[in-house]
Amino acid sequence: MSRKIGIIILSALVLIGCATIESDWKSAQTGNSVYSYKRFLQEHPESPYTAEAAAQLERKTWEQAQSIDAPEAYNAYLKYYPNGRYAVAAAEAAKKSIEPAAFRQAQKENTASSFEKFIAKYPDSVLVKDAKAKIERLNKEQEREAEFNSKFKTLDDPDQIEKLIDAYSDYKFVEKAIPRLEDMIIERIRKNGPGRDRFVAKVVIGTQGKIRNTISAMAGSSKDKGVLQFSQDFPGDHDGLTAMLQAPNWGENSILRFGSNDSRIEIDIKGYKYLGRGDKLHRLTFVLIKNAGFVYVRGKGQVVSPKGEVFEF
Repeated sequence: MSRKIGIIILSALVLIGCATIESDWKSAQTGNSVYSYKRFLQEHPESPYTAEAAAQLERKTWEQAQSIDAPEAYNAYLKYYPNGRYAVAAAEAAKKSIEPAAFRQAQKENTASSFEKFIAKYPDSVLVKDAKAKIERLNKEQEREAEFNSKFKTLDDPDQIEKLIDAYSDYKFVEKAIPRLEDMIIERIRKNGPGRDRFVAKVVIGTQGKIRNTISAMAGSSKDKGVLQFSQDFPGDHDGLTAMLQAPNWGENSILRFGSNDSRIEIDIKGYKYLGRGDKLHRLTFVLIKNAGFVYVRGKGQVVSPKGEVFEF
């Protein structure tokens, strides 16, 4: 009797083990990755699916190396499969990927020196032409930056500095000068009032916890053509601006900067779309000056009202 019970228990354990293997194998196939096949082989080193799992692991390792397409990735495959199914192809690919990988590294450093080193090491590479073009561009940019800095040092008027920045707006290095320009404009506003400077009682982003209110009206000097008048064109904005100015989240002269040469800004606040232009420089800056009662903005773009009206700035 006890022998029969033992046989039954053993049979049950075998069935459970088979079911587990089947389930784990299906999971490995569903995952279809280096990790899923490696895990299956670790848990079931001897099973009806071991050979197939090993083959799939090698295949996925090879595909992963191809996806990365770098010498290190191909060499990693060869380390585990020196005589593998894809060993010959991996060795050839590793050799071919050396130059592109070196060029990508030079691009990452993005200096004339890094591209010169690439040319010296791979003088016959098809990428030499691109490297020379990069060097020429970087040298030109360096010359333009030196020229810009030389002019910038002689200026102390915000209007002149803004014209200089706009003249060099194709170059990212001008972003370094923008904070000084903004500081000068802000100081001028604090001393003399808004004057000709454009300022905004709108487009304050509802960033987590930083700004509680969204304001929806552009404001500026009445002499500025096309600039909306605060609390006249958008009724009710005065209350919103007042609430924002009283919010404890922002301190005096709080500054929020965002945007770069490489991205387009589009913000939708209560139906009003605020778009920073994607061409040239469009860094947008919001400065809250509580005791002056307004928010100053510098940037290029447009406001689109819910009715589709477009206002350039």
